[in-house]
Amino acid sequence: MKSKAAKHKKIPVDEDEGTHGSTDYTACSYCEIMYYAADSPNIKCDICQNIFHQECTGLSSDVFNMLLGIINQTGWVCQECRIQRNELVSECVVS
Repeated sequence: MKSKAAKHKKIPVDEDEGTHGSTDYTACSYCEIMYYAADSPNIKCDICQNIFHQECTGLSSDVFNMLLGIINQTGWVCQECRIQRNELVSECVVS
């Protein structure tokens, strides 16, 4: 399995694509696997706006499901964005 610190890439979203009848589908920004949104809960990083399904967040199923219930109050930041932030903070401290 890939390291969770691996770089992910933004998957462009085309408003005309990503729907099949009335069921939306998308791709996880980490593993790039297409899935139906209704079948697989997902969360969006507040910084990069990439979408991840539970298996690629590094969170346990219980924690992920709890987070889904409070995401509007707490927000969520993916591992890559946390790593980038920590690197920037470290550079500022060293400078």
